[in-house]
Amino acid sequence: MKLELTIPESLSDIKLGDYQRFYSEIEEYKQKNIIVRKVNELFNDSEEVFISKKMVSIFCGIDENLVGKIPLKEFEETVLTINKILESNNKLRPKFKLNGVTYGFVTKLDSITLAEFVDVDKYVGSTEQLHRAMGVLFRPITHEVTGGMYLIEDYKGSNHLCDIMLDCRMDIVAGMLVFFWTLGKELVTHTLSCSEEGQEEDSQITQLKQTLELSGGGINQFMH
Repeated sequence: MKLELTIPESLSDIKLGDYQRFYSEIEEYKQKNIIVRKVNELFNDSEEVFISKKMVSIFCGIDENLVGKIPLKEFEETVLTINKILESNNKLRPKFKLNGVTYGFVTKLDSITLAEFVDVDKYVGSTEQLHRAMGVLFRPITHEVTGGMYLIEDYKGSNHLCDIMLDCRMDIVAGMLVFFWTLGKELVTHTLSCSEEGQEEDSQITQLKQTLELSGGGINQFMH
């Protein structure tokens, strides 16, 4: 019996919930095998096979028990295709449709409420909580005006839209992450530029730089 695979063609074919499941199962596998990693030189190979099988199973919608029946050449080509998709570059898309509803990115980051800021800060750096971060940053558009401007629904807490955002396309999520990573890099550059004009970095600037660089590294890891 020949298996029919539905191979994603871009990040828009992958849902956030599926990516989170993939990430969670890989992290669980690594934690269980942390001792093996230290003593078995062949561990990296077995880990690569495990990740590849999970990738094909989750993103192609096929039972994991059937992955072993896929012809080797087709399996390798599928893994390469998905890897390229996950490494693709994306820009922030301020509006998108999900289940018939149009969602818009928060229009003014410098005017967000304390509750929004606290939740974004808490969730945006965690792959497991990205659906909550998306529920904070993207909300249903209530009114659109000329020039592409719009108003969005008032913030109702991180539980309000988080389950809905599990079905969000990964190109939307990745664009949001790249936006914050770029914003962080620009802030670090500006801070260091001001410092070089005559002031030495104090402990707060150093801490800010390290925090943002770590955040950027986390996003890079997520994107790859």
